Amino acid sequence: MTTMAKTSPKMDMQRRGQIQKIISRSVGYFILITVTILISIPIVGLVLGSFKVDSELIKYPIVILPKEWQLSNYMNVWLMTPFFKVMVRTFLLALATSTITSFISSMVGFGFARYTVPGSKQLFTIVIALLIVPGIITLIPQFLVYARLRLTGTYWPWVFGALAGSPYYIF
Repeated sequence: MTTMAKTSPKMDMQRRGQIQKIISRSVGYFILITVTILISIPIVGLVLGSFKVDSELIKYPIVILPKEWQLSNYMNVWLMTPFFKVMVRTFLLALATSTITSFISSMVGFGFARYTVPGSKQLFTIVIALLIVPGIITLIPQFLVYARLRLTGTYWPWVFGALAGSPYYIF
């Protein structure tokens, strides 16, 4: 007399659930890896292009790997431009504007979250409405204002923009 091990419907459901979980994770990882590869293609192209001579950059059809690897392009960046000076200025400007924007936006967001004053709902509605306005729309009017204030060519527009906060960060 042979006895066959019967599986219960509950065990079958568990196995199906595990298989579905494995399949969904595999599909998810496949999508993530594919998107990562697609996004990294331009970055890899830029890095490979930095080792090419000018004639290889504009050659058609596109040459992926340079025939002669040029390190002189990197030396020229340091020798022909004040690269370190510009890098330090950029770092300080990014640090200052991100710190100011984070501080101001978090204070405004805290105020909207914790305090109810007359008109706060209308102000918050305006902040939400500003989320749909693309930043490129306000670029020319901002430039005109800064030009009239004679602030173009300085870092003050960056600081004033940071002091204004950001609807995205406030929300």
